[in-house]
Amino acid sequence: MISRLKLACVEYYNTLPFLHGLSLLDSRSTDVELLLGPPSLCSQHFVDGTADIALIPVGALDRVDDYRLLDSYCIGCDGEVDTVAILSQVPIQSVSELHLDPQSNTSNRLVQILCHEYWQIFPQYVSQSNDYNQESILAIGDKVFDLESNYQYKYDLGAAWKAHTGLPFVFAVWIARDTVSTQVTDEIDIAFGKGMDQPELWIPDHLQHQSTQLMTYLTQNIVFTFDDSLREALNLFLQKLETHQHGHSRYPSQG
Repeated sequence: MISRLKLACVEYYNTLPFLHGLSLLDSRSTDVELLLGPPSLCSQHFVDGTADIALIPVGALDRVDDYRLLDSYCIGCDGEVDTVAILSQVPIQSVSELHLDPQSNTSNRLVQILCHEYWQIFPQYVSQSNDYNQESILAIGDKVFDLESNYQYKYDLGAAWKAHTGLPFVFAVWIARDTVSTQVTDEIDIAFGKGMDQPELWIPDHLQHQSTQLMTYLTQNIVFTFDDSLREALNLFLQKLETHQHGHSRYPSQG
């Protein structure tokens, strides 16, 4: 019997190893329909019942119920992540208005925690559109590679979190509905593992012109194995979210 399911995955460079792993699934036993999009859409697919399995931003975990955490793999970093950063024309202490990124609630919430606790600044947070021509912005994902040369300053959130807490950071985790069998999630877990073991096949043909940059990014900036230190970091972030949401009304919840 073939298991058919919908799987929501972030469409950023940092999921290339996962996408390669999914291509190794035996379609005779597990038929996966991929739903690709930005982090916010992946979480929405799970919340509204469209997706059976999703790579979901950790800042959205408080919006979902009845899920099982698949705790072998994640999207994380241990220090500089490179693609989640404040880009600014002024030094961080002079940032008075910060435009948030429309594609990631997790990074929007993380930057507010870091501004308050680490940099000890209190900018006005502005909901961002797709107009990135602002004095100070939070930018995430592949577009950071294109935008960063337009700004004088770059403040990496992964590096800031590490300096502040001494821990790595988890941006997204895999979750499944309770109705998805463990046999299916085990097959996907095995496929992810096989994909991780074949880095020479991560970069598709249309991105070969960027292969050196992408391999550096995927092997030096991104952490995929969900280990105990990342679990500790996730728990700390969720605790800080709770504290800021209830104790600091000036920091709006980003869901």
